Amino acid sequence: MSVRCITQRMENREGFTVKLYSYFTMMLSIGGGLDMVSFRHLKLLAVVALVIVVSGCQKSPETIKIGMIDPLSGPFSNVGQHFQRELEFVVELINSRGGVLGGKKFQVVALDGKGKPEDSLIAFQQIVDQDIQYVFQAASSAVASALTDKVRKHNERNPDSPVLYFNYG
Repeated sequence: MSVRCITQRMENREGFTVKLYSYFTMMLSIGGGLDMVSFRHLKLLAVVALVIVVSGCQKSPETIKIGMIDPLSGPFSNVGQHFQRELEFVVELINSRGGVLGGKKFQVVALDGKGKPEDSLIAFQQIVDQDIQYVFQAASSAVASALTDKVRKHNERNPDSPVLYFNYG
């Protein structure tokens, strides 16, 4: 994936900027203005925008799957479940407005990393086995470190099927 491809996609996406601005202003109106909007929601929106641009550089299926690895069980399950709801909220907003790239919809595939690096690496492999190219994770710097290393190794070994990892915590 090259910067040139991403730039061309942005130039070729008629109305892309307007649509992105529309999502942003909708988020502001829902949140009650800039002071009330969660910066995490804004970060998520920016990352999803990047996924939109990057996914346009490849042949993609009708549904763009986004993997999420966070603790969904155990002592930190409330944190992971909260992040899952946030990601699903942003995805639902985009999907309800017709999706992206000519109607493609996003789907969140949430997996339980249990807040542990070893369990999160197993979840990562499950995501790769499902041909999901985008992975979100927020809770735990130890998990982030393990996933960063695993994604780097995966991408070195599999240059034709890279995975983009987004840590938004």
